[in-house]
Amino acid sequence: MRIITLLFLCLASSSCRKGFEELNQNPNVTTTVDPNALFAYAQFRYHTDYLNGVRTEIWGLNNWMQVQASINGTSSAGNEYFMSGDAINNTWSLMYADVLGNIEEAMRLTKDDPINVNKYNTYRIYRAYIYHRLTDLWDNIPYTAAHNTINAENTPDLSPEYDPQSIVYQDLINELRSAVSGFDQSRPDVGAQDWIYHGDVDKWIRFANSLTLRLALRISDKVPTIALPVIQQLTTENRFIQSNQGSARFPHSSNARNPFYELDNTAQGMYNPSTFLVEQFTTDSDPRITRYAEYSPQSVVFGTFQYVGVPSFLLSSDIDPNELNTFTTFYIGDYFLNADIEGVTMSYSETCFLLAEAALKGYGGNMTPESYYDLGIQAHMDQLAIPQADIDTYLNGPGQFNGTFEHIIQQKWKTFVYVDAIELYSEWRRTGYPVLRDAQEQLVDVSRVPVRLAYPATELSLNAANVTAVGHGINDFFTKVWWDD
Repeated sequence: MRIITLLFLCLASSSCRKGFEELNQNPNVTTTVDPNALFAYAQFRYHTDYLNGVRTEIWGLNNWMQVQASINGTSSAGNEYFMSGDAINNTWSLMYADVLGNIEEAMRLTKDDPINVNKYNTYRIYRAYIYHRLTDLWDNIPYTAAHNTINAENTPDLSPEYDPQSIVYQDLINELRSAVSGFDQSRPDVGAQDWIYHGDVDKWIRFANSLTLRLALRISDKVPTIALPVIQQLTTENRFIQSNQGSARFPHSSNARNPFYELDNTAQGMYNPSTFLVEQFTTDSDPRITRYAEYSPQSVVFGTFQYVGVPSFLLSSDIDPNELNTFTTFYIGDYFLNADIEGVTMSYSETCFLLAEAALKGYGGNMTPESYYDLGIQAHMDQLAIPQADIDTYLNGPGQFNGTFEHIIQQKWKTFVYVDAIELYSEWRRTGYPVLRDAQEQLVDVSRVPVRLAYPATELSLNAANVTAVGHGINDFFTKVWWDD
């Protein structure tokens, strides 16, 4: 969607008569833009574009995090520590042009109107969420100068300066806190055009607070003087996402289908549960494995009924032809292949694990780390429709909290699998958990996990001076982002 300014010209001549302008206007063409429609489109684009933005997550980051494994030997699918230029360019373009471009315009249209204060602050929260994703992937990004114009005709500035991630993070936290305090329950909300919460102000506030907690914990080791007061204030207020019904989710449908459903129909053999993934769920008898994978076809044939993932970084030439059947069947769990399954923006279960971490580290909270931990597992398993008896067995047995930070992160990791590869990647960089396997010998070019994405080629051609000023190499995948350094 493009924001199009319609210019109506009247030629000043002797034949131009009074009322000419009115008579020659097209009644079927709008001259105004509904900010809610812009917001709806931004949400739709971000959560449904599997061919562009989601491809980077599914075929790139999930491979890097050893959640999935491919056997076709194509590096563009993320089978090696590689990300195609198209995937990077498309993701950057999707988020800046299609998503943020529309949100920024919606904010411009509502900023100075007290009647639309709830709409404006809702847009601000979602804008902060998108910028958070961008900076976690790329480090320094255009932020303050992004979407500025250079003249009265609103020509966009194609060479905006980059802001340091430290500045971006601090401002995102400030923006979220300001947006939360700016709501007015007496004013109209976004309403039905909001795909996630249908304009529910209380839910947007709770989402914003949970997101702020995520951001503050991410930088708590880097800049505790900034992060800890925020965490303590948030936990004192205790107004977070409080149920699965309050999770921020995007409703997929026949017109906006679950990306994994699309992949099942278009890319069979390129997306398979990895051996690493299967082991994370089977070593502690986690009942959620029934949702994440199907039995190996060969095990069904022989009556052994085992979950067998595909080893990461295998090339087709490395597979015994007699075993090809084992690895070429697309057997991600049916639960995640439902066309209508909701997309996760931020969940109640993640919020519980964030609070568990804050409580464990003494930053605040109203319950014990174990209580938050148990709630996080319960919430996630409820979302996956795991029977309560199986949940109780797991919580009282192999899943029982052992009192460690690693245990919290391992469980949070399970909530991100198949639904949020960016958080999988960001939390691994922040914590080092789970401990990934070493790369296989066939990866002769790159044998370590990249710690950021390289800037896209479009930026190098249109904004080279500012990209160069950042200091990252043109194809630099190995300079850590600020909060990870």
